[in-house]
Amino acid sequence: MLEPGAGRGWRRWLLRSFIRALDQRLLGCANTVDPATHRGSLGLKIDVLGLDSESLRTLEEIGKRLSDRRIVILVPHLAAFADLGSYLATGARLKTMGFNLCLEGLCHHTLPLINRTRLGVDFLRMEWNPTLEQAAPSLEPLKRGIERAEPGRVILSGCDSAAALKFGLSLGLTLFQGRHVEHQVDSARSPTMTLRAARL
Repeated sequence: MLEPGAGRGWRRWLLRSFIRALDQRLLGCANTVDPATHRGSLGLKIDVLGLDSESLRTLEEIGKRLSDRRIVILVPHLAAFADLGSYLATGARLKTMGFNLCLEGLCHHTLPLINRTRLGVDFLRMEWNPTLEQAAPSLEPLKRGIERAEPGRVILSGCDSAAALKFGLSLGLTLFQGRHVEHQVDSARSPTMTLRAARL
């Protein structure tokens, strides 16, 4: 008979093993990227708290092979704060290996709470939400948070409409992700617009 709570421990172990297997597969694929044909930056969403020595060696190989490319490790903000000490130690090691870090999954409520420099991250990624169009009076904390993080270090993701793009530009942002932005950049309809598609 299982002790109380034993089932939860087993499930956590199984989930961690599954995530580690997915991460190793992702890193294996990333390690086959041809630097001669790959353009732009490379984004890797991996469990930074579960990196073992083998994964770190693979990351080091990727960094060497793509040394002339920006490689960004995407870190869910909940994962970072689940074990802040371990995250800071691992993040510092990844940065010494030449990787950038991006804290993702933020919204207009959580971004103002983040101190980007103290966390040692290069970018913050905030999700677009159509309700933000009607939230103008309550966005002062967000504006201050963006200024503290530096507007050029904040990515607005999920930009699938002109309204999302207009909102981000009104906050001084220049890094966007989403179908609408990709279309604008690829078709070069707005050559004077100071925005970039953050291809992470």
